[in-house]
Amino acid sequence: MVSLRDVITFILAMAFVIQLFSAGGEGSPLAEENGAACDYRCSQTHHMKPCLFFCNKCSATCLCVPSGT
Repeated sequence: MVSLRDVITFILAMAFVIQLFSAGGEGSPLAEENGAACDYRCSQTHHMKPCLFFCNKCSATCLCVPSGT
């Protein structure tokens, strides 16, 4: 019989694997390209400083640049 501990361990392991392989997919900017990508993304906003802050923070986590302006 499978114990609750084994099920929880399996779920956590699968979550780790999904997170590991989902970040930085094809077409995602490289880590060193995120700054320029965020500069371009935030270039049309009137709120440049907060846009750059949150864009850079998000891109450091997911290795992507969020959509929108």
